[in-house]
Amino acid sequence: MASEWICGYAVRKLVIGSALARLCACYGGSILAQTARGNIIWAVVKKPHTVDLHAIALVPMERVVFWKYRFYSERDRLKWLTCPEGFLGQTHKSPQRNSLWRAQVREYHQKRRMRVHLGDRLRIIMPNVPEVIVTKLNPLSGKYGGREYRIPRRLINLEGAGS
Repeated sequence: MASEWICGYAVRKLVIGSALARLCACYGGSILAQTARGNIIWAVVKKPHTVDLHAIALVPMERVVFWKYRFYSERDRLKWLTCPEGFLGQTHKSPQRNSLWRAQVREYHQKRRMRVHLGDRLRIIMPNVPEVIVTKLNPLSGKYGGREYRIPRRLINLEGAGS
C-alpha cells in the first residue's frame, strides 16, 4: 500500500483492535497471532474447525480521521508478501491453501535475509542486465557494462545469487 500510518500510536492501536475484533466477530474465532506490517495486519485466526491466515488491508479515508478496512483470506489472491514466515506454519495444511503465494512469501523473506558483500556477483531478473557486481550496499547497487544500477532485492535471482 502506498499510504502509511499518519496517526499516532494510540489511534493506530485502536484501529488495529477494531479491525481484529470485527474479524473475530465475522468468523466466530479467536486470534492466535497478529502483527502489523505497514498498512496490512496479518492474523492467524482459530475458527471452530480450522486455523486460517487472514490479511486486513487498512486504507485511510479521504478527508476524515477514520480508516476503512477489507478482510482477505489466504484463499484470496493475496498480493502482499510481508506475512511473517512463522504464521505460515501455524495454519492447517490443506490443498486449498495458496501454495504459490506461500512460496513467494518464503522467497521474499529469503531475499531479505540474504547477505550481500561488496564485489559479489549477483544474477538479477532484468532483460538487458543479467548480472551485476555489487559496488554499494546501502542502497544496494552494482555495475554491469560500465553502468551503475540500483538493485531492489525483489529482482535478485536466488538461483545465481552469491559470489
